[in-house]
Amino acid sequence: MRPDAFHSNPSVIIVGGGLAGMSAAIGLHQKGFRVRLLESRRRLGGRVGSFEDSSSGKNLDYCQHVGMACCTNLDWFLQELNIATRWRRERVLHFFSSTGKHLPVNASILPAPLHLSGLLRRWPGITHADRIQIAWGLWKLMRLKATPSLDEQLAIEWLRGIGQREEVITRFWSTILVSALGDQIDRVTLGATRKVLIDGFAANREAYNLLVPEQPLSEIIGELGGQSLESRGIQIDYGVTIDHCTWTDGCCQSVVSREGKQFTADHFVFAVPWHRISRLIEEHCDVDSVSKLQSAPITGVHTWWDRSWLEPPHAILVDRLCQWVFKEPIDNKTLHRSQLNLDPVDHNEHYYQIVISGSRNLPKGDSNQVLEMVAADLAAVFPSAAKAKLLRGRVVTDPNSVFSVSPGHQKSRLAADHFASNNLWLAGDWTDTQWPATMEGAIRSGLIAANRLGESTISAPSLVVSGLPKGWLSRWLIA
Repeated sequence: MRPDAFHSNPSVIIVGGGLAGMSAAIGLHQKGFRVRLLESRRRLGGRVGSFEDSSSGKNLDYCQHVGMACCTNLDWFLQELNIATRWRRERVLHFFSSTGKHLPVNASILPAPLHLSGLLRRWPGITHADRIQIAWGLWKLMRLKATPSLDEQLAIEWLRGIGQREEVITRFWSTILVSALGDQIDRVTLGATRKVLIDGFAANREAYNLLVPEQPLSEIIGELGGQSLESRGIQIDYGVTIDHCTWTDGCCQSVVSREGKQFTADHFVFAVPWHRISRLIEEHCDVDSVSKLQSAPITGVHTWWDRSWLEPPHAILVDRLCQWVFKEPIDNKTLHRSQLNLDPVDHNEHYYQIVISGSRNLPKGDSNQVLEMVAADLAAVFPSAAKAKLLRGRVVTDPNSVFSVSPGHQKSRLAADHFASNNLWLAGDWTDTQWPATMEGAIRSGLIAANRLGESTISAPSLVVSGLPKGWLSRWLIA
């Protein structure tokens, strides 16, 4: 393409360099736009970020992020950035009962949705009658059609209405839904519940496979991802925090940084969290509905022990305070302070991250108490952890980690082109993607924004990747 032809193409500024902004940048660049990405931090990734542990010199993710094989746009994103090889696929889910019984689960030879029937057959702490009850509930869920009304109904009320006992709700349904949706089970909708269990487990034999990063996300997404975008010709401005917009006849004409620098373009995409969008555009855009979205906190508890106490790469705990446990990423095991020219430390430290979703009830401002609670909870499940010494720990809670998929949330989620008449488009996991707050939802939102903006200016095919195909039996059984 000739330089003069390139510069005749429309320009777009994307505000926000998280997953939504990055995927929008890729999509718009592929559609022929001249793309400039503005990021307030010194690295891309947004909430998918890391911090450096001063004692070990290692980069650690604020909170462990994992995807699933059903996240087809996440897979596309990793392939586009050439970082897919830095994620591993785990085909075995390692459940642990509240008393420590290990229940490794993978797909059987049966077709979907029966491929994970072994999980239900071996689920701990429930009776044979309970298993039948759960199977009935899953059948009813598969027969539900995905309609907007499901997002106005609490999942727990529906579960009770079809006869699920409170013990079954606590021990089975809650274990899966809280970690998948990032909020407590008494707050999530039936629509979000159906989305997780049908798309994530029932529809396809491989949908449940975990995608786990093997390096800190700040390195994979922030550094390598940023380099990949720049290699395409996408301009990235780091350390730019947008303060406000300028308007002409109700249309966005430029964005202005806190330092007063003005950035102009033909079009604008705002890929910022829901709790920040109002301050930026409310002068000319009605964003009252967005303010009704509620936040759900997620806590990552970073712990260092004097010995190893978990054999599998992760643990999913049933009916405990701690929901997930992840071992130290493989790549980090080779990163010692000696490589960074720092003082040596005890290389016998063993790192584990514990994830607690919907962590509203954790003691606030008292990390020591949280660490004591976590250590006691793990000791009750893992005998080796009871014998190990917790050397140190760090508690990281993001109060706005995800939006709560509570009743009414769907009405607060705006379409990507909701403000197209104002010359701006929206991206972010909180926009109307039909997905809960996940990496997949964020990436989808960026591609949807690219599609909608592209449709208004440049004719180009859709970018959003379809979900995994349903298995032959799933096509018959799932409504």
